[in-house]
Amino acid sequence: MDLDDARPTLDEGVPATPIIFHPIPQCTLTLSSRWESSDGGAICSGWAGSSIKFYSHNLLSGVYMRIGHKTQRKDRWNGGTPMLSVSVMSRTQDSRSSADRIQTRTLDAEPGTTVQLWEEPIKDCFVEIVLVDWASILEIDGFMTAHPEGIKPISTVHPQILFIGDSITCGLALERSDGGQPIPRGMLDAFPSQALAMLRETQSYNLCLNVLAYPGILLVGNNVPDVDEFAGSGPSGMVDRFFHSNPWDTTAWSPSGNPEFICIALGTNDEANDVSPDAFRMTLERFIRRLSTTFPSVKAFYVIPPFRDFSETDAGAIHRDLVSRPLAIAELDIRTCVDINSEMAVEHTVDGLHPTVAGHACLAENLVRFLSTHRPLP
Repeated sequence: MDLDDARPTLDEGVPATPIIFHPIPQCTLTLSSRWESSDGGAICSGWAGSSIKFYSHNLLSGVYMRIGHKTQRKDRWNGGTPMLSVSVMSRTQDSRSSADRIQTRTLDAEPGTTVQLWEEPIKDCFVEIVLVDWASILEIDGFMTAHPEGIKPISTVHPQILFIGDSITCGLALERSDGGQPIPRGMLDAFPSQALAMLRETQSYNLCLNVLAYPGILLVGNNVPDVDEFAGSGPSGMVDRFFHSNPWDTTAWSPSGNPEFICIALGTNDEANDVSPDAFRMTLERFIRRLSTTFPSVKAFYVIPPFRDFSETDAGAIHRDLVSRPLAIAELDIRTCVDINSEMAVEHTVDGLHPTVAGHACLAENLVRFLSTHRPLP
């Protein structure tokens, strides 16, 4: 079927000005994290932190995004976290300082609808769309503009850092009924995003963030999360699940990309499931070796020991083992981030473990301090 014949119908509320549909295959986009090709040339992702970046030129009437029919929320409410964040910045895309930011909004997307990405006329801008909810799948059919060259590629490419983790890395928001507090921007309020924002603001250093994380995951296998509550199914941990296409099925995936740094923040759920320090260490070593083969671009690995659970009397056995015996693999640069948890207190959490937004900021500050003093980060 010709793409023009498949052009979607605009929803009520979209301006009647001439609208040009740009199918995904005709758009030059910068994609971060993990996107799959879907039906009819669409793209789809189920990983919080997956993002799309592009440059909009002379679009005084704005840009609209057509949402595919595979889009869904696995957890409709998820502690109040919205599905998407849209940031629209001035054309000075290299600096990415707070002064450049024109507009940021969060929104939810329903399958088969058209979403207006921003409301105010802006002539030239840099656009970033981020899936911030860990419990959502987003499918995008394409974009709509009033200009035939409305979607243009960005020219600046920053070094990539990949974070691999669990609920804390992806910004899980617990329900208020469980003592939780809102995480208004989901993954963007989690410590990896806050840390990179701090690096931009304090050191003018830009990194492109990639995240592969979801709640309840162990590094070691043999955990079988409830598919209706957490991601995935099958007796495998992140050591295997990382190489699946998305958290919601077990389809094999060959990761691509060129991250220069990988930060692994796993082990909290392993400790909760009584995984031994030796089993964790052996699995972590195997995981890092496979990652180094998959991504030969990596200059350094950063290992964050399991986060402290303040409902326990002290740090767990895996945490103590990684701090006392930092992981070392011949010919690989591995740094253990020993002080990331040092300033955390129970007041920084909602349940003794999961951070508040302020708790994520505390973790981010400590991480920035570590990254700034442990090269190869400049």
